[in-house]
Amino acid sequence: KYVSLREPPPPTTYTAWAQADTASSSARISLRVAGAADGFRATALQALQGVHKEAVVDFKAFEEDIRAAVIQERLVASLSAFFGALALLLAALGLYGVMSYSVARRRNEIGIRMALGAAPSKVMRLVLWNVAVVTVGGLVIGAAIAVATGRFVNTLLFGLVANDVTMVVVAAATLGAAAAVAGYLPARRAAHVDPVVALREQ
Repeated sequence: KYVSLREPPPPTTYTAWAQADTASSSARISLRVAGAADGFRATALQALQGVHKEAVVDFKAFEEDIRAAVIQERLVASLSAFFGALALLLAALGLYGVMSYSVARRRNEIGIRMALGAAPSKVMRLVLWNVAVVTVGGLVIGAAIAVATGRFVNTLLFGLVANDVTMVVVAAATLGAAAAVAGYLPARRAAHVDPVVALREQ
């Protein structure tokens, strides 16, 4: 991994520096230390200057190299997370609006059900069942699209698997939780419908 993290490891041999065919004015030396690297910089600099006093040394931790190598991927991931959260919020608001409208349209039906003896808990389950049907349908379609476009996402972000089951499950659970919260409020409102008022409106 000399140019990019995505490149396959090339065949490599290690030889003594004195046996190199060509001389170079610069070199990269890797130091493995126990503990924090900051405490060893002064010691390493002193040792290197003991070999060559005019050597210019720039210390950089391996983690800094990794962060610099994936800065583009981190930017894409941050933007994706932001737009994903925005899409989740819009989806929850949309589901809440649709279910609220559905409850308002079925207000008379709900009033008749409650007048005939339907318990508020059954009315809540009725509305939540409608939310579950819409949510499961959306999750199935979304999961299929996510799996189909996984290979494209793989080219944008480093270190992802095209069909990551954990990613799909976590996304589905998050969407399901958002849908449950968005659907609970209309369901609760439907459970508190006054049958007399609802039938009088008819």
